[in-house]
Amino acid sequence: MQPNWTAGYVAEIDYTYGYYRELAPAHLRLALLLRGIAPPAPGPVNYLELGFGQGVSVNMHAATNQGNFWGTDFNPSQAAGAQALALAGGNGATLLDAGFAELAERNDLPKFDVIVLHGIWSWVSDTNRAAIVEIMRKHLAVGGVVYMSYNTLPGWSAMMPIRELMKMHEDMAGSGDQGIQKRIQNAIAFGEAVDTAGAGYFRQVSGARERLKGLKDKPVNYLAHEYFNADWRPMYFAEAAQQLEAAKLSLAASANLLDHIDNINMSDAARNMLAGITHPLLRESTRDYVVNQMFRRDIFVRGPRIMSAPERTNLLMQSRIALISPADDIPLKLTAPVGEVNLSPGVYTPMIEALAAENYRAKTLAELVPVLAAKNVNPMQIIQAVTVLIGAGHASAAVSIEEEAVMTPAAARFNAALLARAKEHSEVLCLASPVIGAGVSMPRLQQMFVAAINEAKGTKPLDATALAKAAWGMMTAIGQRVVKDGKTLQGENENVAQLLEDAKLFLRRLPVLQALKVA
Repeated sequence: MQPNWTAGYVAEIDYTYGYYRELAPAHLRLALLLRGIAPPAPGPVNYLELGFGQGVSVNMHAATNQGNFWGTDFNPSQAAGAQALALAGGNGATLLDAGFAELAERNDLPKFDVIVLHGIWSWVSDTNRAAIVEIMRKHLAVGGVVYMSYNTLPGWSAMMPIRELMKMHEDMAGSGDQGIQKRIQNAIAFGEAVDTAGAGYFRQVSGARERLKGLKDKPVNYLAHEYFNADWRPMYFAEAAQQLEAAKLSLAASANLLDHIDNINMSDAARNMLAGITHPLLRESTRDYVVNQMFRRDIFVRGPRIMSAPERTNLLMQSRIALISPADDIPLKLTAPVGEVNLSPGVYTPMIEALAAENYRAKTLAELVPVLAAKNVNPMQIIQAVTVLIGAGHASAAVSIEEEAVMTPAAARFNAALLARAKEHSEVLCLASPVIGAGVSMPRLQQMFVAAINEAKGTKPLDATALAKAAWGMMTAIGQRVVKDGKTLQGENENVAQLLEDAKLFLRRLPVLQALKVA
């Protein structure tokens, strides 16, 4: 039986420790600039995350950006963990366990420049969605930004009946003493039994059987929070946008930068058809049918201001970009809705080389223009290449040099807390970069390598052998072994040999991590 304060939201098992880079202020700012929408003024921000889960994202952004960072998650266990992380890292975030209706009623909050929520919109009741809109109406500044990701139709249409079937089984055939993991496993098995019995739904609806089978490989805490809340409602874009109109919000851009490039998302015929639709809600909704959208990452603005072409160009040229992948690891291919897309070597090779130059130092677009002009790459090509590289996860928007300098000590303190935690826990798989004002993906083993480098500071650089031995020392101290292909390796020699291979791969990445100031 779930406690009554949950309002039907799963509280029996904790949410995942995910980090979501789309919530980073610099990323939101660049996405708006690319669409020609004026972003909030530069400088410290008042920032609020609604439903922060384990608090990884809000803590990461508080440690790497100037401003006042707030967040709330009504689950007190998750709020306590997030507060402990904030305290250990000393980032000054104000993290609450207030419900949305409670927060909406408060009169002591600042006017927020940015309000973000990841997935929450899909997993709460109509009453809570109304409270979220009221928070935005009451507490978002004029010109303020809202990032909201949510499950979308028509992409979820095949999965909705499967979810309903599993949820009914959990509610009607499960029992509280089984535990949520067992109830979920039984619900999935029940769905498979219905399929095996020859149910017409699974035979006639394309992809339904594959989606059900795919659930078995997902972590149980993900499944619990994604599918087994009392409220689970994928929503058409037009309905979500109309609800946010009560807070005077208008769609401004997608935070998924690959969505900005139509020719990798749809055919010429589809682009021409969409171009003939004048109503913005109808056009955007129709686009979701074209790409069969399942998950939207929308940026709304309270009073969007369209910039002039010179103003947009000027702000884009001031924007800094940093690679977050080693240059040699970036493929010149992209998997997109239209299929595999080949990226022009004449544009992307010099672009990647320029971003990797000077030990991966972050650079403004204005710095790149003269360098790439010599390679016959024009500014429009630079802007599109930046969009693709960030959208594909190989680069990131970066903060200003001034903000980077201010936030470097705070990010270092937060990373020290995360590295200390990594010696005993494996949940937080990223470190904070004051260069990009965001988190950088970092598996636990690589965090051990970073810790070893930090502990050896002032001595000669550690080679792969030294890193492997240092990581082995940390693992033996807590009684752990390397797991490879699902098998636990035995003996020091076998473990250190694998750690040596991992350390060699890490050293290829190290120059990027050093440029991002996470190592």
